[in-house]
Amino acid sequence: MNQTDSKIARLLRKQGVLEQFEYQSALDYTSDRKRKFHLALLDLGLVSEEKVVAAVSQVTGLPKVSLKKMKVDLAALQALSGEFCAVNEVYPCAVRDQGKTLWLAMADPTDIKVRNAARAQSGMEIRSLVGRLSEIKKHIQDRYTDQQDQGGQFVVGAIDLSLSEEEEEEFKITDMSGSTAVKHRRDIDPPVRPMPHATTSHQKLDSKSTPTDQVSPKLDKRVDQLIEYQIKAEKIFRSVVRLLVDKGLFTAGEFRDRMKK
Repeated sequence: MNQTDSKIARLLRKQGVLEQFEYQSALDYTSDRKRKFHLALLDLGLVSEEKVVAAVSQVTGLPKVSLKKMKVDLAALQALSGEFCAVNEVYPCAVRDQGKTLWLAMADPTDIKVRNAARAQSGMEIRSLVGRLSEIKKHIQDRYTDQQDQGGQFVVGAIDLSLSEEEEEEFKITDMSGSTAVKHRRDIDPPVRPMPHATTSHQKLDSKSTPTDQVSPKLDKRVDQLIEYQIKAEKIFRSVVRLLVDKGLFTAGEFRDRMKK
């Protein structure tokens, strides 16, 4: 963890919004995925986005920005490609100083490499702003429509953010031991039951709808809930294990050996 991340962690701990177990879970997450600490907190849902953004702004001294309150600046959008913004989680807010400065909302305003790359692509000096990750992602999707096709993916020359049909049907389940299994929705799809012939006027289906159309939203919600429960269960399990290790009931090495059996 770098110095900035350490300061952000200490600030959130001092504010009472980050417990020790949550702190350790975020550390594990960052080491596994090479993700910045404050972004790990958001990915895991451990601290609210508002609190994280405020802490990053206070520690770095960089101003916060609310993208939903800003007007669209076409010159700023043209300065960076949709591909660059999507990959680096940034959004160009505005061009200032007669085209010399680009205000850039960043999920991680401490990333010097991204700032340098943005300067090289735009040809402008970069003024970093602390942006909400959720707003940045939404604005990239909403504003870079000229770089997207009807399928919602970036066109040739940009990163493809869409999933293949096979990938869309896959979701990952990880058990307590860390073993991962990739499942398919077709394996849990309930059998399609025939729709009753008689319906009331307000129950009639559209002529183009099918029984599967009526089931899919519920199935999607169940899968999302399953993944959400899995993440919560994993966090709780990690916290309990760390507590037992700290109390000397067993060592981390003994736990790993037992889980391998």
